[in-house]
Amino acid sequence: MQLVPRRGFVVAPFTRQDVRDLFWAQASLAGELAARAAKKITPEQIDRLKAIIEQLDEAIEAGDKDRIADLGHAFHREINLAADSHRLALLLAGVVKHLPNRFYASLESHVELTREQHSLLVEALRKRSARKARTLMEEHVVEGADYVIEMLENNGLWEDEEPES
Repeated sequence: MQLVPRRGFVVAPFTRQDVRDLFWAQASLAGELAARAAKKITPEQIDRLKAIIEQLDEAIEAGDKDRIADLGHAFHREINLAADSHRLALLLAGVVKHLPNRFYASLESHVELTREQHSLLVEALRKRSARKARTLMEEHVVEGADYVIEMLENNGLWEDEEPES
């Protein structure tokens, strides 16, 4: 929202750069949480992540977008819990709330590398490789920005504007 003189509050325009900024912030915070999780994760948490990946694959195959969103959230939440950094996870949650949940469901089901990325991330966590976990998580999240921008363009959000370069 922004305050416009003699008009009151109006919805501020949502730009492509806003999307990129949100995903950058998410990637940075989620990457740090993944790195911390690599140092603290338990075998039971690794098993839960593997089970979530299996359920997520089934939901993607079935085209169950609600379940995809729930399981994608559960996967990332399990990592955030393993990090044992409550305040950092709250900061991430604050950033994530800027986009509707349906975008995240769409990302989980359409980004081709999601399945492979999740498995590689679990393996990095299992090996307690904080650097690899951070890098994989950052890449996983940042890739979503271009996809969301393309989806919003296709839905006509910026049809009266020139694309940013």
